[in-house]
This record gives sequence, C-alpha cells and structure tokens, in this order.
Amino acid sequence: KMRHLTPYERTKLTHNDGATTSVGLNEFDQDGTTLYINIGENPNGNTFMTAASTMGPIVFEDCEAYDTVDWNGEEGMGFSADNTSENVTFRRCYSHDNDGDGFMYNNGDNCHVESCVAVDNGRRGVFFVGSSDSCGVKHLTAVRCGGDGIFMPAATNPVIKSNVLFQCGNTY
Repeated sequence: KMRHLTPYERTKLTHNDGATTSVGLNEFDQDGTTLYINIGENPNGNTFMTAASTMGPIVFEDCEAYDTVDWNGEEGMGFSADNTSENVTFRRCYSHDNDGDGFMYNNGDNCHVESCVAVDNGRRGVFFVGSSDSCGVKHLTAVRCGGDGIFMPAATNPVIKSNVLFQCGNTY
C-alpha cells in the first residue's frame, strides 16, 4: 500500500550546481563523494542539512518521481543512484510516467529496490548498469514498462524475489 503525502509533506529539491556546503533551502549539490541536501527547518528552528557519502548507507523511503525528461537519450530516470553509489536503497517509492527507467543503479554494490512501484516508465522498471554485487529487487510491482521489467545483465549474487511484472519485457 502506497502512502500518499499531502503537498505540505512533500519537498521538491533543486540542483544548485557548485553550491556544495552552501546549498539553499530545498536545494542539493554534490562535491566529490559527498551529497549536500538542505530540506528546511527542523522543529528546533535550525536549518537541517545532511552530508552523505556515495558509499552510503542512503535510504530513500516513501518518495515519488514522475514526468522526468530524457534530454540526451540516456537520462529521464525516475530514481537514479549514479557513479558507483553503493549501499543505496529505495523503499516504498513510486516511479511513474518517466522517459527513462523507473529505478537505475550505475556500478554500485549492495543496492536494493524494496516494495516499490514502477508504472508507465519509458524504458525498464529497474536497471542495474554495469557490474553490481549483492544487489536485489524485492516486492516490486512494475506495470507497462517500455522495456524489461528488471534488467541486471552484469550482476553478481543478485536477489530477485516476490516481484509482480505486467506488460514488461524480460527479467534478469
């Protein structure tokens, strides 16, 4: 069951390229292997900012991504853990109506998609690009994929378990 958030509970982040530690409210930027995110004030009135390594663990829960655009023939993913991000989990996330893949990992180990939904995405439901070790897809519902439901061509020790795919291509 997907949890539907009110507009008040949702936060849209904008990439502020080059800001690094000076990201403004509802902005993010990356400097090397560190991700900086500013999502507003906490209950104590202080600005909340997090810095996380691409080596994780990073967990995205109850998120939604939709209507992303493929501007160069390689992008448009709903959710993407790119550039050897490791220990990244998408849990109970909803990816729909994107030009690219619903969920995409690029050369990362120990990455997981858990209890997520991918609907009407232009390419695959879930795509693991390049080598990945000990990654998994569990309890995914993928509907009307533009390509494969789950595609992990170079995965080592993958766990693919209890998924529902409808009108999608192959699953590897």
